[in-house]
Amino acid sequence: MKKIMFLTLLLVVTAANAGPVLEKLKNTPATQYQVGIFQLEWLTFILKHQMKDEYAKGSSFKFSDVGIDKNEGSIYLRLSFIGNTKDVTNEQCSVIKEDYSRSFNLNELSNKIWPGLTEDDYKALESEFSMKMELISRDNKNFSVSC
Repeated sequence: MKKIMFLTLLLVVTAANAGPVLEKLKNTPATQYQVGIFQLEWLTFILKHQMKDEYAKGSSFKFSDVGIDKNEGSIYLRLSFIGNTKDVTNEQCSVIKEDYSRSFNLNELSNKIWPGLTEDDYKALESEFSMKMELISRDNKNFSVSC
């Protein structure tokens, strides 16, 4: 009986303390950058499920992963594919990247993710937000090519 009362009291205290934290979170603004990254992360979550078991057009490379890579001043939508070691080349990487770049219009995507920017901002964003393709050897996961 004492355990039930203690657990009930603990639940009431926890629930009572949840309100101010939620209010604090509601009043903490997010930057446009943070909101955009969040939307990109959701996109990668959806793509992981949609592209599962997909092969890159005209190749033996099977979809492996998608993610967001960030480094100073740049954001990359990274698509990873696994295939035969002999096919892991810069040329093959470029061909697959070109095909997926047409499918994923990153300029249009950036307009939806970060609305309200100026035309000059969108032009500058073209060099800061791009696609990265990664081809990984099926036989040796440490051997890969990125483009």
